[in-house]
Amino acid sequence: MKVVTLKAVAEKAAVARSTATHVLGGRGDELGIRLETQERVRQAARELRYQPNYLARGLTGGATQTLGVIWSFAAYHPHMMMRRELAMRLHTRGYQPLMADSFNDKERVRRDLDEFRRRGVDGLIIRPSSDLAGDKGIVKEIDRWSRKVVVADEVSTPLMRQSWPAVVREVQPAMDELARHLAATGRRRPGVLISSLGGNQAKTAAFLAALESHGLPGSWDQVVSLEGLYEKSQDDHCQMFEEGIGRAGLDFRRFDALLCNCDEGAAMVLRACEQQGVRVPEDLALIGFNDSPFCKGLSPRLASIGWENAKTADLVMQLMFSQLEGKTVEGVRESVPLTFQWRESAG
Repeated sequence: MKVVTLKAVAEKAAVARSTATHVLGGRGDELGIRLETQERVRQAARELRYQPNYLARGLTGGATQTLGVIWSFAAYHPHMMMRRELAMRLHTRGYQPLMADSFNDKERVRRDLDEFRRRGVDGLIIRPSSDLAGDKGIVKEIDRWSRKVVVADEVSTPLMRQSWPAVVREVQPAMDELARHLAATGRRRPGVLISSLGGNQAKTAAFLAALESHGLPGSWDQVVSLEGLYEKSQDDHCQMFEEGIGRAGLDFRRFDALLCNCDEGAAMVLRACEQQGVRVPEDLALIGFNDSPFCKGLSPRLASIGWENAKTADLVMQLMFSQLEGKTVEGVRESVPLTFQWRESAG
Protein backbone atom coordinates (compact mmCIF):
# COMPACT_ATOMS: atom_id res chain seq x y z
CA MET A 1 0.00 0.00 0.00
CA LYS A 2 1.32 3.43 -0.96
CA VAL A 3 2.44 5.58 1.97
CA VAL A 4 0.58 8.89 2.14
CA THR A 5 2.98 11.77 2.79
CA LEU A 6 2.43 15.08 4.56
CA LYS A 7 3.11 16.78 1.25
CA ALA A 8 0.14 14.96 -0.31
CA VAL A 9 -2.13 16.13 2.53
CA ALA A 10 -0.96 19.73 2.12
CA GLU A 11 -1.56 19.63 -1.66
CA LYS A 12 -5.05 18.20 -1.27
CA ALA A 13 -5.93 20.85 1.34
CA ALA A 14 -4.31 23.60 -0.79
CA VAL A 15 -2.07 24.79 2.03
CA ALA A 16 1.64 25.02 2.69
CA ARG A 17 3.30 21.93 4.10
CA SER A 18 4.24 23.88 7.25
CA THR A 19 0.55 24.74 7.80
CA ALA A 20 -0.42 21.08 7.53
CA THR A 21 2.37 20.20 9.97
CA HIS A 22 1.13 22.71 12.57
CA VAL A 23 -2.52 21.67 12.24
CA LEU A 24 -1.88 17.92 12.49
CA GLY A 25 0.57 18.59 15.34
CA GLY A 26 -2.23 20.18 17.38
CA ARG A 27 -0.85 23.74 17.21
CA GLY A 28 -3.39 25.28 14.84
CA ASP A 29 -5.22 27.34 17.48
CA GLU A 30 -1.98 28.36 19.17
CA LEU A 31 -0.57 29.73 15.91
CA GLY A 32 -3.79 31.45 14.86
CA ILE A 33 -4.55 29.27 11.83
CA ARG A 34 -8.13 29.83 10.66
CA LEU A 35 -10.62 27.18 11.80
CA GLU A 36 -11.80 26.57 8.24
CA THR A 37 -8.21 25.94 7.16
CA GLN A 38 -7.62 23.55 10.07
CA GLU A 39 -10.74 21.57 9.22
CA ARG A 40 -9.73 21.40 5.55
CA VAL A 41 -6.35 19.94 6.51
CA ARG A 42 -7.92 17.37 8.86
CA GLN A 43 -10.48 16.41 6.22
CA ALA A 44 -7.74 15.89 3.65
CA ALA A 45 -5.80 13.74 6.14
CA ARG A 46 -8.89 11.63 6.83
CA GLU A 47 -9.71 11.13 3.16
CA LEU A 48 -6.14 10.15 2.35
CA ARG A 49 -5.88 8.05 5.53
CA TYR A 50 -2.69 9.85 6.46
CA GLN A 51 -0.70 8.28 9.34
CA PRO A 52 2.34 10.25 10.61
CA ASN A 53 5.44 8.13 11.23
CA TYR A 54 6.61 9.67 14.48
CA LEU A 55 9.06 6.88 15.29
CA ALA A 56 10.90 7.46 12.01
CA ARG A 57 11.12 11.15 12.86
CA GLY A 58 12.65 10.30 16.21
CA LEU A 59 15.28 8.05 14.66
CA THR A 60 16.45 10.97 12.51
CA GLY A 61 16.46 13.43 15.39
CA GLY A 62 13.07 14.96 14.61
CA ALA A 63 10.09 15.47 16.91
CA THR A 64 8.05 12.34 17.60
CA GLN A 65 5.02 13.97 19.27
CA THR A 66 5.58 11.61 22.21
CA LEU A 67 6.51 12.25 25.82
CA GLY A 68 7.86 9.72 28.31
CA VAL A 69 6.08 9.60 31.67
CA ILE A 70 7.48 7.67 34.65
CA TRP A 71 4.96 7.50 37.48
CA SER A 72 3.88 4.94 40.03
CA PHE A 73 1.12 2.62 38.81
CA ALA A 74 0.17 1.76 42.39
CA ALA A 75 -3.49 0.79 42.38
CA TYR A 76 -4.86 3.54 44.56
CA HIS A 77 -6.75 6.55 43.29
CA PRO A 78 -4.34 9.56 43.29
CA HIS A 79 -1.72 8.04 40.98
CA MET A 80 -4.39 6.79 38.58
CA MET A 81 -6.08 10.19 38.41
CA MET A 82 -2.78 12.03 37.98
CA ARG A 83 -1.81 9.82 35.04
CA ARG A 84 -5.22 10.43 33.51
CA GLU A 85 -4.95 14.22 33.94
CA LEU A 86 -1.57 14.17 32.19
CA ALA A 87 -2.75 11.87 29.38
CA MET A 88 -5.83 14.00 28.62
CA ARG A 89 -3.77 17.18 28.36
CA LEU A 90 -1.11 15.54 26.19
CA HIS A 91 -3.70 14.10 23.80
CA THR A 92 -5.32 17.53 23.53
CA ARG A 93 -1.97 18.97 22.46
CA GLY A 94 -1.47 16.21 19.87
CA TYR A 95 1.07 14.22 21.92
CA GLN A 96 1.12 10.54 22.76
CA PRO A 97 2.23 9.69 26.32
CA LEU A 98 4.45 6.64 26.77
CA MET A 99 3.84 5.68 30.40
CA ALA A 100 6.03 3.47 32.56
CA ASP A 101 5.63 2.35 36.16
CA SER A 102 8.49 3.37 38.43
CA PHE A 103 7.91 0.46 40.86
CA ASN A 104 10.33 2.44 43.05
CA ASP A 105 12.95 0.27 41.30
CA LYS A 106 16.16 1.98 40.18
CA GLU A 107 17.16 -0.55 37.54
CA ARG A 108 13.69 -0.58 36.01
CA VAL A 109 13.67 3.23 35.83
CA ARG A 110 17.09 3.22 34.16
CA ARG A 111 15.82 0.75 31.54
CA ASP A 112 12.73 2.88 30.92
CA LEU A 113 14.82 6.02 30.50
CA ASP A 114 17.06 4.19 28.01
CA GLU A 115 13.99 2.97 26.10
CA PHE A 116 12.53 6.47 25.96
CA ARG A 117 15.80 7.74 24.49
CA ARG A 118 15.86 4.90 21.96
CA ARG A 119 12.36 5.83 20.84
CA GLY A 120 13.30 9.49 20.58
CA VAL A 121 10.59 10.89 22.86
CA ASP A 122 10.50 14.68 22.92
CA GLY A 123 10.71 15.09 26.71
CA LEU A 124 10.41 13.45 30.11
CA ILE A 125 7.89 13.82 32.93
CA ILE A 126 8.89 11.93 36.08
CA ARG A 127 7.77 11.65 39.67
CA PRO A 128 10.75 10.16 41.54
CA SER A 129 10.30 8.74 45.01
CA SER A 130 12.75 9.86 47.69
CA ASP A 131 14.81 6.71 47.04
CA LEU A 132 15.05 7.45 43.32
CA ALA A 133 15.67 11.20 43.71
CA GLY A 134 18.47 10.47 46.17
CA ASP A 135 20.24 7.96 43.92
CA LYS A 136 23.25 9.51 42.14
CA GLY A 137 22.86 7.24 39.13
CA ILE A 138 19.18 8.17 38.63
CA VAL A 139 19.96 11.86 39.16
CA LYS A 140 22.64 11.62 36.46
CA GLU A 141 20.22 9.91 34.08
CA ILE A 142 17.52 12.57 34.62
CA ASP A 143 20.16 15.27 34.12
CA ARG A 144 20.83 13.97 30.61
CA TRP A 145 17.37 15.04 29.46
CA SER A 146 17.33 18.55 28.00
CA ARG A 147 13.54 18.76 28.26
CA LYS A 148 12.08 17.47 31.51
CA VAL A 149 9.63 18.23 34.30
CA VAL A 150 9.99 16.66 37.74
CA VAL A 151 7.00 16.35 40.08
CA ALA A 152 8.07 16.23 43.72
CA ASP A 153 6.95 16.55 47.32
CA GLU A 154 8.62 17.66 50.55
CA VAL A 155 10.58 14.40 50.83
CA SER A 156 12.13 14.30 47.36
CA THR A 157 12.50 18.06 46.75
CA PRO A 158 15.67 18.56 48.87
CA LEU A 159 17.34 15.71 46.98
CA MET A 160 16.78 17.16 43.50
CA ARG A 161 19.08 19.36 41.47
CA GLN A 162 18.19 23.05 41.70
CA SER A 163 18.34 23.32 37.91
CA TRP A 164 15.48 20.86 37.30
CA PRO A 165 12.16 22.43 36.27
CA ALA A 166 9.77 21.09 38.88
CA VAL A 167 6.25 21.13 40.24
CA VAL A 168 6.36 20.69 44.02
CA ARG A 169 3.26 19.47 45.86
CA GLU A 170 3.23 20.89 49.38
CA VAL A 171 1.37 19.11 52.17
CA GLN A 172 1.98 21.65 54.97
CA PRO A 173 -0.77 24.13 53.96
CA ALA A 174 -3.40 21.38 54.11
CA MET A 175 -2.14 20.18 57.49
CA ASP A 176 -2.26 23.73 58.85
CA GLU A 177 -5.83 24.07 57.64
CA LEU A 178 -6.80 20.76 59.25
CA ALA A 179 -5.12 21.58 62.58
CA ARG A 180 -6.84 24.96 62.63
CA HIS A 181 -10.20 23.22 62.15
CA LEU A 182 -9.54 20.68 64.91
CA ALA A 183 -8.52 23.41 67.35
CA ALA A 184 -11.60 25.48 66.48
CA THR A 185 -13.93 22.52 67.06
CA GLY A 186 -12.48 21.74 70.49
CA ARG A 187 -10.48 18.60 69.75
CA ARG A 188 -7.71 18.00 72.29
CA ARG A 189 -6.54 14.40 71.76
CA PRO A 190 -5.51 14.13 68.09
CA GLY A 191 -3.75 11.08 66.72
CA VAL A 192 -2.34 9.65 63.50
CA LEU A 193 -2.81 6.14 62.09
CA ILE A 194 -0.38 5.00 59.38
CA SER A 195 0.21 1.70 57.60
CA SER A 196 3.99 2.18 57.91
CA LEU A 197 6.43 5.02 58.53
CA GLY A 198 8.25 4.87 55.16
CA GLY A 199 6.58 7.28 52.74
CA ASN A 200 4.26 8.59 55.45
CA GLN A 201 6.93 10.20 57.60
CA ALA A 202 6.84 13.61 55.90
CA LYS A 203 3.07 14.02 55.99
CA THR A 204 2.97 12.82 59.62
CA ALA A 205 5.68 15.28 60.66
CA ALA A 206 3.82 18.08 58.85
CA PHE A 207 0.61 17.27 60.74
CA LEU A 208 2.33 17.10 64.14
CA ALA A 209 4.02 20.45 63.47
CA ALA A 210 0.69 21.98 62.49
CA LEU A 211 -0.96 20.67 65.67
CA GLU A 212 1.72 22.27 67.85
CA SER A 213 1.45 25.58 66.02
CA HIS A 214 -2.27 25.66 66.84
CA GLY A 215 -1.85 24.86 70.53
CA LEU A 216 -2.61 21.12 70.30
CA PRO A 217 -0.35 18.25 71.39
CA GLY A 218 1.86 17.12 68.53
CA SER A 219 4.32 14.40 69.52
CA TRP A 220 5.27 11.11 67.90
CA ASP A 221 3.67 9.32 70.87
CA GLN A 222 0.34 10.11 69.19
CA VAL A 223 1.31 8.14 66.06
CA VAL A 224 0.19 4.53 65.67
CA SER A 225 1.96 2.50 62.98
CA LEU A 226 0.51 -0.81 61.81
CA GLU A 227 3.78 -1.90 60.21
CA GLY A 228 4.39 -5.62 60.67
CA LEU A 229 0.75 -6.29 61.65
CA TYR A 230 -0.56 -7.19 58.20
CA GLU A 231 0.35 -9.20 55.13
CA LYS A 232 1.97 -6.67 52.82
CA SER A 233 -0.03 -5.88 49.70
CA GLN A 234 0.28 -2.68 47.71
CA ASP A 235 -3.04 -3.39 45.97
CA ASP A 236 -5.44 -3.69 48.91
CA HIS A 237 -5.12 -0.94 51.48
CA CYS A 238 -8.47 -1.87 53.03
CA GLN A 239 -7.24 -5.34 53.86
CA MET A 240 -3.97 -3.96 55.21
CA PHE A 241 -5.74 -1.67 57.64
CA GLU A 242 -8.42 -4.17 58.58
CA GLU A 243 -5.80 -6.76 59.49
CA GLY A 244 -3.54 -4.24 61.22
CA ILE A 245 -6.32 -2.68 63.31
CA GLY A 246 -7.55 -6.09 64.39
CA ARG A 247 -4.13 -7.41 65.37
CA ALA A 248 -3.17 -4.19 67.17
CA GLY A 249 -6.37 -4.29 69.22
CA LEU A 250 -6.79 -0.53 68.81
CA ASP A 251 -9.32 1.26 71.01
CA PHE A 252 -10.34 4.43 69.17
CA ARG A 253 -11.71 6.04 72.34
CA ARG A 254 -8.08 6.99 72.97
CA PHE A 255 -8.42 9.86 70.47
CA ASP A 256 -10.98 12.56 69.72
CA ALA A 257 -9.49 13.22 66.24
CA LEU A 258 -7.62 10.89 63.92
CA LEU A 259 -5.78 11.41 60.63
CA CYS A 260 -5.17 8.28 58.52
CA ASN A 261 -2.51 8.11 55.83
CA CYS A 262 -5.07 7.04 53.21
CA ASP A 263 -8.83 7.07 52.70
CA GLU A 264 -9.05 3.27 52.67
CA GLY A 265 -7.53 3.23 56.15
CA ALA A 266 -10.04 5.82 57.36
CA ALA A 267 -12.88 3.71 55.95
CA MET A 268 -11.66 0.72 57.97
CA VAL A 269 -11.42 2.92 61.09
CA LEU A 270 -15.03 3.98 60.48
CA ARG A 271 -16.09 0.33 60.46
CA ALA A 272 -14.10 -0.41 63.62
CA CYS A 273 -15.66 2.60 65.37
CA GLU A 274 -19.14 1.26 64.63
CA GLN A 275 -18.16 -2.01 66.27
CA GLN A 276 -16.69 -0.21 69.31
CA GLY A 277 -19.60 2.16 69.76
CA VAL A 278 -17.46 5.19 68.93
CA ARG A 279 -19.48 7.85 67.10
CA VAL A 280 -17.99 9.73 64.13
CA PRO A 281 -17.76 12.72 64.35
CA GLU A 282 -19.33 13.22 67.80
CA ASP A 283 -16.66 11.19 69.63
CA LEU A 284 -13.97 11.06 66.95
CA ALA A 285 -13.24 13.45 64.09
CA LEU A 286 -11.95 11.23 61.26
CA ILE A 287 -9.87 12.42 58.30
CA GLY A 288 -8.40 10.43 55.42
CA PHE A 289 -5.76 11.26 52.82
CA ASN A 290 -5.96 11.31 48.97
CA ASP A 291 -9.60 12.51 48.64
CA SER A 292 -10.77 9.39 46.79
CA PRO A 293 -14.19 9.45 45.07
CA PHE A 294 -15.69 6.98 47.57
CA CYS A 295 -15.20 9.50 50.42
CA LYS A 296 -18.50 11.11 49.45
CA GLY A 297 -20.30 7.76 49.54
CA LEU A 298 -19.47 6.91 53.17
CA SER A 299 -21.71 7.78 56.10
CA PRO A 300 -20.76 10.20 57.42
CA ARG A 301 -19.01 11.58 54.36
CA LEU A 302 -15.27 11.34 54.84
CA ALA A 303 -13.09 14.45 55.14
CA SER A 304 -9.73 14.11 53.43
CA ILE A 305 -6.58 15.79 52.13
CA GLY A 306 -6.70 16.38 48.36
CA TRP A 307 -3.80 16.37 45.91
CA GLU A 308 -5.03 19.03 43.44
CA ASN A 309 -4.13 16.81 40.47
CA ALA A 310 -5.69 19.04 37.81
CA LYS A 311 -3.68 22.05 38.94
CA THR A 312 -0.52 19.93 39.07
CA ALA A 313 -1.10 18.64 35.54
CA ASP A 314 -1.69 22.17 34.22
CA LEU A 315 1.65 23.36 35.63
CA VAL A 316 3.47 20.29 34.30
CA MET A 317 2.10 21.01 30.81
CA GLN A 318 3.07 24.67 31.11
CA LEU A 319 6.68 23.83 31.98
CA MET A 320 7.00 21.05 29.41
CA PHE A 321 5.54 22.91 26.45
CA SER A 322 7.56 26.02 27.28
CA GLN A 323 10.64 23.84 26.75
CA LEU A 324 9.24 22.28 23.58
CA GLU A 325 8.77 25.82 22.26
CA GLY A 326 12.41 26.63 22.98
CA LYS A 327 11.93 28.68 26.13
CA THR A 328 14.29 28.41 29.12
CA VAL A 329 12.73 27.18 32.36
CA GLU A 330 15.86 25.93 34.11
CA GLY A 331 15.45 26.11 37.88
CA VAL A 332 11.77 27.12 37.69
CA ARG A 333 9.74 25.62 40.56
CA GLU A 334 5.98 25.83 40.72
CA SER A 335 4.20 25.01 43.99
CA VAL A 336 0.85 23.32 44.41
CA PRO A 337 -0.51 23.31 47.98
CA LEU A 338 -2.61 20.31 48.97
CA THR A 339 -6.03 21.15 50.42
CA PHE A 340 -8.12 20.00 53.38
CA GLN A 341 -11.49 18.84 52.06
CA TRP A 342 -13.96 19.26 54.91
CA ARG A 343 -16.83 16.78 55.15
CA GLU A 344 -19.07 15.67 58.00
CA SER A 345 -16.63 13.10 59.44
CA ALA A 346 -14.37 15.96 60.59
CA GLY A 347 -17.09 17.47 62.75
